[in-house]
Amino acid sequence: MSGRGPIPKDPRRKVDKRGARLPKPAAKIVATLAAPAAPADLPRDLVPVWQGILEELDSRGSMPAAFRPVDVVLVRVLLDAIHVHTLARADIARQGITVEGRWGPTPNPALRTQRDAAATILRLAGELGLSPAARTRLGLLALAGVSILQSLHDDLAGKVAAAVLADATKRRRRKPAAE
Repeated sequence: MSGRGPIPKDPRRKVDKRGARLPKPAAKIVATLAAPAAPADLPRDLVPVWQGILEELDSRGSMPAAFRPVDVVLVRVLLDAIHVHTLARADIARQGITVEGRWGPTPNPALRTQRDAAATILRLAGELGLSPAARTRLGLLALAGVSILQSLHDDLAGKVAAAVLADATKRRRRKPAAE
């Protein structure tokens, strides 16, 4: 005869030999991850942007995933795209929209570089929830709206309660009408 055997009991209901319940298991320790420092090869003008992005990701609460190595790599790629976009913009400002080519004026190749970097920036900002549309899609603005709505509701409820109490107090003070 083969069978599955007895059904295991719920581990939360374990008892020792005397019939007393065993102590509850210890709570899991959640390691908090610190924000990594900006990479040494990052341009100096992008270090505040690095810190700002990581602070934004951290400020959302319970987002330790923002500091996982893969997410930090996404932030680094975003900053590299920002740097390339800045360099392309400077080249366009210096040389103009068109440059002299072999057969006359031709579009500046930095225009394509700038466009590609801008597309990368928008895509990564959306992935990280750094654009208004991405925050709406991820529900981050909805959470802020709910908290604002709750505070308005609490304020109005307090004012209505105060008005009702004041009205009840006025009614008690009135003298009964003479018959």
